Amino acid sequence: GCVFSEFALQDPRGWDYMRPILRENGGWAIFPYTPRGKNHGWDLYKMARDNPDWYCETLTVEDTFGRGGTVGPKDVEDERKAGMSENLIQQEYYVSFEAAVENGLMDLLATRIPRNTIDAFYNAIDNLAAELENRND
Repeated sequence: GCVFSEFALQDPRGWDYMRPILRENGGWAIFPYTPRGKNHGWDLYKMARDNPDWYCETLTVEDTFGRGGTVGPKDVEDERKAGMSENLIQQEYYVSFEAAVENGLMDLLATRIPRNTIDAFYNAIDNLAAELENRND
């Protein structure tokens, strides 16, 4: 079998290459990871959640504390007080696919770029998309 630890940080092609080998040999794979936004980890999670042939479980700090997990609410609060961002807390302790990836585009748009710059960015993307669509016609 294979363990794809922190799969959301890996190149997803690794799983694609291993799948035929595991299928041929009756193997298995485990994907323990915390989200990094809605990337290939999100896609795998949705597929596994909706596929009766897969086992899928999401465990937050609230689910595991006192049941074998040693990190609890006080630890999370200590992280907040120490300066960990709420996005990172939600991602790492509450398994949030919705939290903006630290220093990712949506995090930058949400927290560090003035609104008029964000609007200009989206307008530029829309214009580029329209130009590319016109080239394909």
